[in-house]
Amino acid sequence: MARIASWKKILKSTFPEADSYFPEDQITDQPERFLASEIIRGKKQSLSPINEVPHALAVIVDKWEEKTEAAPNRSDDACSSVLHRRKFSSATKARC
Repeated sequence: MARIASWKKILKSTFPEADSYFPEDQITDQPERFLASEIIRGKKQSLSPINEVPHALAVIVDKWEEKTEAAPNRSDDACSSVLHRRKFSSATKARC
């Protein structure tokens, strides 16, 4: 533990903190569709009965409707297709 603390001290003194590239409230540079597809892929993979490799599943967001000012309480709607390396399954259709 002492070695880690000493390394942190050395690194902080050697490399000063730089300015931010993004605003503080921005967590990524990826669009919401990409984040949604990654969340769906992760959920689908965690529910799989067998331990699959991460690149065996791909998610394509077929339809994306953002909430509007006219309906601010409504959440975004997404329809997606889940592609498996060996088969195609049209799944994870949310309010389409």
